Amino acid sequence: MANVRVSELTAAASALVTDQLEVNQGGVSKRVTAQQLVDLAGKTTPLNVAQGGSGTSTVFTLGSVLFAGSSGVYTQANSQLFWDNTNSRLGIGTTSPSTKLTVNGGISAFGDIITYRSASPTTGAYYFGNTGGKYLYYDGTNYVFNGGGVLALQNGYRIQSGNGEYGEKQLALQNSNRNAYLYLSADGNVIGLWDNNSGSNRFYTTSDRQFYFGSNAIMPAYTYSGTYYTNALLGEPGGGQSSLRFYHTPGVEAGVQMFSHGYGFTFRNDGTAFAGNWYSTSDTRTKSDQVVIKNSLEKILKLQGITYSRNDVTKLDGSSVVDAGLIAQDVEKVLPECVERLTKPPESDPDGEGTLSLNYNGVTALLVNAVKELNAKTDAALAAKDAEIAALKGRLDALEQRLEALRGT
Repeated sequence: MANVRVSELTAAASALVTDQLEVNQGGVSKRVTAQQLVDLAGKTTPLNVAQGGSGTSTVFTLGSVLFAGSSGVYTQANSQLFWDNTNSRLGIGTTSPSTKLTVNGGISAFGDIITYRSASPTTGAYYFGNTGGKYLYYDGTNYVFNGGGVLALQNGYRIQSGNGEYGEKQLALQNSNRNAYLYLSADGNVIGLWDNNSGSNRFYTTSDRQFYFGSNAIMPAYTYSGTYYTNALLGEPGGGQSSLRFYHTPGVEAGVQMFSHGYGFTFRNDGTAFAGNWYSTSDTRTKSDQVVIKNSLEKILKLQGITYSRNDVTKLDGSSVVDAGLIAQDVEKVLPECVERLTKPPESDPDGEGTLSLNYNGVTALLVNAVKELNAKTDAALAAKDAEIAALKGRLDALEQRLEALRGT
């Protein structure tokens, strides 16, 4: 038989090919020589890949994903690349993929990674772990981390969400020792610094805008009877409390007050100070080169007490501050030790002389010595008068004796 077409053969027929066999597939004819058929029948090794064979004698196992190994030979490595045909899952670095793509090892990407989750509870989420309880997702406006987990930072710091001391939702930034954390409530009204060692807040705010430092607090401005107040509450051992208060009555006055257990002082904007008692340090152990003030009475007589209206400050309503006292320049001439010069910026002190301030404790010392000098002069005058009276009394007694003698003759 010279040439035989495969389509001419029947199941019961056989053909002896002595020259060529023509094979037609899909309208394309191929001719195979008799020698090629003999070679193919006696072949014991797999065909090359180009001839439709595997190119290897290895028997592939279930789940193998083939790839061209060395010299282009088909190769399998199930521990590194595995297909779960039952669940349609691909594993890289694992033979037990739990998702469509499970990677056991690191992943490096030099482009975008796009994720989209179509199932509940949240679409488009990155899940951490197999439970699905913690995930990161984009809700269309914000990126949300769910599950009350912890975001670890460098050097042991971390950000954690969860319930606060009183059950409120909060976000906390913890230090590496976990002994303190900065927290913010979910509604944004409370922020604070919690100390785990003492079990108390070092600093926190409240929803009504009060600021607390331990047991101390700064209250926001409030109004009472037309006056604005801002208080700083200072905690004390045993539960007591003092307060530093700033106040402002528009158009009237402003100032600072401090109260403790019902007592306090006030500094007004016009420079006036009020206090129940005012003490100045006067211990002799704090004073050296002590010299008694001389000629105090003479110096006092050079001073003049006056009433006056101040022209450097006014009350908030614009009225003058009326006061009484001494002129510092006069006192400086007789007792410069109790006068101090306060320099001012050039724009408020064109002559550069500054403003004189007076220590009235020094004037008091001057008054004390003046009284003592006056008392000494009074005592001396009285003593002279007493001597004069005694002399007159002696002369009177002598005259009376002579008169008595004349009456007896």
